[in-house]
Amino acid sequence: AGKKVLMDVSNGWYIVSFFLGGGGSLSIGADGKQVCDFNNYPGVGESMKNITASNAFLTGDDTVIVGGMGDTIAAAVSGTWNATAIQEKLGDNYAATKLPTFDVDGTPTQMSSFAGFKLIGVNSLSAFPAEAMDLADWLSNEENQLKRFYARQIGPSNLNAAANPDVLANVALSALAEQGEFAKSQNDVLGNFWTPAEAFGQAMENKDYSKSVQELLDDMVAQIQA
Repeated sequence: AGKKVLMDVSNGWYIVSFFLGGGGSLSIGADGKQVCDFNNYPGVGESMKNITASNAFLTGDDTVIVGGMGDTIAAAVSGTWNATAIQEKLGDNYAATKLPTFDVDGTPTQMSSFAGFKLIGVNSLSAFPAEAMDLADWLSNEENQLKRFYARQIGPSNLNAAANPDVLANVALSALAEQGEFAKSQNDVLGNFWTPAEAFGQAMENKDYSKSVQELLDDMVAQIQA
């Protein structure tokens, strides 16, 4: 239909969905350094090369997604933070679901994702532990978690709030829950992962084939593990 499918492949948060889905792993070694085996999966890299080379592929940030959705863009990989703006623009045409499968050496492969979440913590050395606990309880109680959901469409962690019919009926949060089956914790990711991963994705988006996919993967992993 002359429209594009958007994914920000040069963003480390998104690019990992290919590698983790294709069998790759990230861990922290006994020496405290990042361990990454993404270069053992050249089929994943070749698939990314094919996808980003397609005339239907488009990259861009949140502004491009919201601005182009329904006009130049038919679908995009994004997060719940864009859901309200996209729903307002698409109206009855709005929908969301889990990440798709992609082809790896002829095999349909489910994309993975990072499972991200926020924690509310109380410092055990606080001079005001009772007040700090009261604040943590206030921030995480059912009433306020629902207020947060209605105001910002953010999924509540409070179990009672999460079971609210309005939360369960939310299209974006339902899609996020569906993807949760294929998500992996971000706990084993260190800071030096992001820049090399994004550089690999940038090379794919730029159609920079001065090196083979395997060479680019090897370079990425060497920098991640440095």
